[in-house]
Amino acid sequence: MIAKDARIVLRDRIFEGDVQYEGGKITKLGRGLTGDKCFSLHGIYLLPGAIDSHVHFRDPEATAKEDFLTGSSAALGGGVTTVIDMPCYRNPPTTTLKALKQKLAIAKARSVCDFALNFGAAAKNFSEVKKASKLCAGLKMFFSETGSEMTLTKSDAIEKHFALFDRKKPVIVHAEDQQAIPKDAEMLEPAERAKARGPAAALLGISRACVLARGRRLHFSHLTSAEEVELAKSFANATCEVTPHHLFLSIKDLELLDNRGKTNPPLRGEDARLALWNRLDMIDTIASDHAPHTLAEKESAKAPAGVPGVETMLPLMLTAVNDGRLSLVRLCQMISTRPAEIFGLKRKGEIAVGKDADFLIVDMNEQWRLHQEDLHSKCGWSPFLNYGMKGKIRSVVLRGREVCYEGKVLAKPGYGRMAR
Repeated sequence: MIAKDARIVLRDRIFEGDVQYEGGKITKLGRGLTGDKCFSLHGIYLLPGAIDSHVHFRDPEATAKEDFLTGSSAALGGGVTTVIDMPCYRNPPTTTLKALKQKLAIAKARSVCDFALNFGAAAKNFSEVKKASKLCAGLKMFFSETGSEMTLTKSDAIEKHFALFDRKKPVIVHAEDQQAIPKDAEMLEPAERAKARGPAAALLGISRACVLARGRRLHFSHLTSAEEVELAKSFANATCEVTPHHLFLSIKDLELLDNRGKTNPPLRGEDARLALWNRLDMIDTIASDHAPHTLAEKESAKAPAGVPGVETMLPLMLTAVNDGRLSLVRLCQMISTRPAEIFGLKRKGEIAVGKDADFLIVDMNEQWRLHQEDLHSKCGWSPFLNYGMKGKIRSVVLRGREVCYEGKVLAKPGYGRMAR
């Protein structure tokens, strides 16, 4: 198959020409390519499939919120062809090889997009981490309270995990340090909670992690301020991500969203949000931290933290491209190329000969508005409902097969494969 007359976003430039793919792989790039099966894109953009390196698909922990089928369907609906799923906190926690294999079997049976899995660090699961290292993309570590065994507060356990885990793979750190979070923070209203649980907790956690890591690879999740980004990037072998909800929303939005905007780390003030945009040149990846909960849970007095985002990540960022905040090439580096490099997804990440034929056909000019019926996530809501977007994903191709067209998922459960 040959896609002709496309504006192809490569890792360092936009190339106007054709791409040929066979057997799920890209076989040729050029101009004037010929073959029996061709279709013309008439100058529409061809992007590499997005990689969301931070999702919580809740399977098998809490499938009333999401599962691998609904979560991966939401991914395809948003132009994400590969996800990296975070460990479950409980039921069972993904802190044993047995639990990781159970989740892997579920993903293989249900997923419609490609995937990799992260493993969870607990206070004493060092032997399990060693056994699971070949199957996982990275090791997830929490310095703040999770309500599970995956809360690490003691430096000796943190340091031991850093020393023993496969040094070719990243340790992913949720850096908010519990020591810097007020004990009554979770009792506060959303806006006051956001102020109480401020960037100081993450700044402390970043510093602590980098000292204890002794030069090993670290990847910091969902940084929320320019100061956090600058601190993380001042250390060797440290990479970092930001989320669209921290780029597009701020504390002022909590007046409308209330607990639907409750996240960890919380939304920041408007000045901090704008300053984060000004550090895009230092940020490695954009990831959604897709953490769905039901609306009933989010509207309760003890609402859990987390928002859905895998389906809106790329549309929001395409809108940012159209607004002149970043280039399309830079966006694809942050949502495709760099995640593939950081997490060792060698078949993914760019439109290049030998890579998987993962493409997005995107009309950068179409303006549209997000409606509830557009969503595939089981939770059924988004903090960005009715948000105006510019840049529409027309078609999603995964390993050479069209898996989503005009928002309709075409792939069957089990089409997704392990991406590593």
